Amino acid sequence: MPIGSFSRAGSVRTKTYSEIKNPGIKYIFLEDIDPRGRNVGSWVMNFSPPRWVDPLAMWHNEQSTMGFADGHSEMHRWHDKSFIDWCHEAMYEPTRFSFYMTPPADEREDIEFMARGYPCESHD
Repeated sequence: MPIGSFSRAGSVRTKTYSEIKNPGIKYIFLEDIDPRGRNVGSWVMNFSPPRWVDPLAMWHNEQSTMGFADGHSEMHRWHDKSFIDWCHEAMYEPTRFSFYMTPPADEREDIEFMARGYPCESHD
């Protein structure tokens, strides 16, 4: 699913590929999962405070496929247990799932990875 709006005050969303700095680390497509059974809106995350808004699909042994602005794609392995569990709940137990999840202080690897790659001018 293409990346959409960004929910941090003061950020500027990129509109064209040429505006994306560091295109080799900026993802523009990812495997989204919407527990409501349809994709509503776009995939977003919050940065103030840092927390997940939308889950990601992990159909490949706790990995997701991502497409980057420079044209390459890769499988990314997730590490943080709370994030993996939260995404699995969206995938396999959608009636129990709730959007928004703040990661514990000792589980920040995944949210920091996604923050570095979010394609907006405030994160170049």
